[in-house]
Amino acid sequence: MGDADPNATNAQAAIPAVPADQMKVSGGRQKVPLKPGFSQLDWIRKHAALPMPRIRTVKLEELRAHQSREFAWTAIRGLVYDISFYIDFHPGGDKLMLAAGKDGTSLFDKYHAWVNIDSLMQKCVVGYLVSDDHR
Repeated sequence: MGDADPNATNAQAAIPAVPADQMKVSGGRQKVPLKPGFSQLDWIRKHAALPMPRIRTVKLEELRAHQSREFAWTAIRGLVYDISFYIDFHPGGDKLMLAAGKDGTSLFDKYHAWVNIDSLMQKCVVGYLVSDDHR
């Protein structure tokens, strides 16, 4: 073990480093390396500091207009979330943009069925998704 980190504990030395481009989790999903300060723990801290949102109704047409990285919204189970702030914290990186501007429920459930979206994104709720003909 000539390449071992001399400052590593025995447990750390026993775990080989995995190159970032080979980081995969079950289901074939690939995680991306996050910039320092953008871990899930960092998100929890940032999210806790956000103010509570003012909930309103969001028409499908308005949701569709929010599909850029700077103004990205998605709907999950009838709630519209502003995901713009979360993109850099998302373990899948820009893959989150696959749900931008549309109902992302099926995509979310496919990869994150165990995630409590209400807790994770509570302060990013824009409102309730309604049909375009809703008054």
